[in-house]
Formats: sequence, C-alpha cells, structure tokens
Amino acid sequence: PFSGMPSSHARLSGAQMSSVKFGPRGNPDLWLNQGYFADNGGCGYILKPQWLREGKDPPSESGDIYISIISGHFLPVPRGRTSLTKVRVVVSLLGAAEDEKQFETKFKEGALNPSWADPTNSKEKAFRFRITRPEVAALLVQLIEPKTENKLPATLSSGAHIEGQIAQSCAPVGCIREGY
Repeated sequence: PFSGMPSSHARLSGAQMSSVKFGPRGNPDLWLNQGYFADNGGCGYILKPQWLREGKDPPSESGDIYISIISGHFLPVPRGRTSLTKVRVVVSLLGAAEDEKQFETKFKEGALNPSWADPTNSKEKAFRFRITRPEVAALLVQLIEPKTENKLPATLSSGAHIEGQIAQSCAPVGCIREGY
C-alpha cells in the first residue's frame, strides 16, 4: 500500500497542501498534523516560514531545547484492564531530518504516580534536542507500556508507530514555554 511522504517533509519542501493518512491508530503523521495546527486553534491554515515563502535558504541559526520528564499522575488505563504495570515516556522531535531525534526514559512501576526524576540528584539529566528549523519542528511525547512493545523505529516520521502506546501529545516547538 502507498504510504505517501511524511507531512513534515511536504512542509519543508514548500508544498502548499499535503495529505495525511488517517489510517491506523498510532499514525505519527496524524499526531504531527494535529500538533502543527494546535498553535492556531485548528483553523486549517498555517503560513509557511518566511524563508520558504521567499524562496531563500533556511537561516543557519540553531538552538537547543531541554526536556526533563519529572512524573505522571493518574495515567489512563486501557479498556478492559484494571491497572498498568510499568510505563515509560518516549520524547521525539519531528521536523527537518537533521533535527529528528528521540529519547526515552526507563520503565517505572505503577500508573498512579510514576516518577522519573531523582530528588536526591540535583543534576537530573534532561533530554537535549538541537533544533535548526524551529518553524517546522514539533515535540511528540508518548506514554508506553512494555506488554506489547516492539522495537522503536529509527524515526517516527517513517510512518511506523509504537505498539503498547497508551497516550500521546504533540505540540509545535514554538508553543513550548519554559517551566512545569
């Protein structure tokens, strides 16, 4: 079956419109599309970055974003189940090929209040993402349980998804603010 070009690649090439496959549950292109339109209230139109509108090369500026996973509270339990045994968080940056990167936490027990931060360690390691095209970058956060998990794909924009996913959220990098 035809899977098409990932929506992030269509945006980077300057395409005015691109299709999104609304296929299987767990389609990263669908999440990315929802994330891109979260900034404008889902109105259905996003202005291309200025460098794409003017036909210029993208700016060579780059920056870093640091993400720390602290804890989760009252995590959703899949239908037909009474609890979760172990969970972990996968954080991915989607967008330009040179920006795409993925990090994951270790598995933690319980779904009520899992905590990944070590309060005794003041130098808790944050995930570092280098971003060269913030106008088209989005951050995808997924909650995974190990029961049916497959090996993680190299990049999520390939159209693959992670089995065992419980929840996800995607937001444009421009919408992310410092803080808790």
